[in-house]
Amino acid sequence: MKKKNSKKELSQNTELRVFSIRVKNDKLEKELKHLLLTYKHFENILLILINQNYNLYKEGRDVMYFNLLTSPKLITCALYDYNSKYSLQVEYLKSKYKDNQLWNELKETAKKLKSHNIFMVIKRVKDTFKAYFNSLETYKQNPNLFNGMPKPPKPKKLSKLTNYAVELDKYCSFIFCKIREGKFSRY
Repeated sequence: MKKKNSKKELSQNTELRVFSIRVKNDKLEKELKHLLLTYKHFENILLILINQNYNLYKEGRDVMYFNLLTSPKLITCALYDYNSKYSLQVEYLKSKYKDNQLWNELKETAKKLKSHNIFMVIKRVKDTFKAYFNSLETYKQNPNLFNGMPKPPKPKKLSKLTNYAVELDKYCSFIFCKIREGKFSRY
C-alpha cells in the first residue's frame, strides 16, 4: 500500500523552478507592472515606518515597536480592520499612527492588494530587518569582518526597480524581472 506524504515532507522534497511567461498584451503588461509596483510601494512605506520608529528608539524618544510593526497578523488586522484576538495591539497601532500620513497611505495601498500577499511582504521586511540586526551584532563582536557599520534596510526607488518578486503563498511567487522585455517569471 502506498504511503501518503504529509505537507511537510512534500515541501522538503519540492524544488522551486522558474519558467517565463511572455506577455504580448500591452494592457495586461501594464496591469501586472502596476500591481507589482504597488506591492513594492507597500513594502517601501512599511520600511520607512519601521526606520522612523527605529531612529526614534535610538534617540531615546520612543519605544522600539519592531515586533508590532513586523507582525503580519497584527498589521493585516490593523490595515483591514479585522476582528482578532490581538485587538489590544491592533487598537494600540491604530491609535499611535492614526494621524501619521505614512500609516494612512499604507492603509490606502493595502486596500488595493490582497491580504494574504501582504502577509508575505511583511514577512520579507521582517526577515531583512532580522538580517540587519544579526549583522549589527556580528559587527559589534568583530568589526574587522566588515568594511563599515551595517546600515538598516532602505526603501528602493520604484523607477529603478528591475527585479522584484511577490510571494503569493508558501510555495508560489510572482517575479518582476526585466519588464521592458515583456517577460515575467513565476516560481
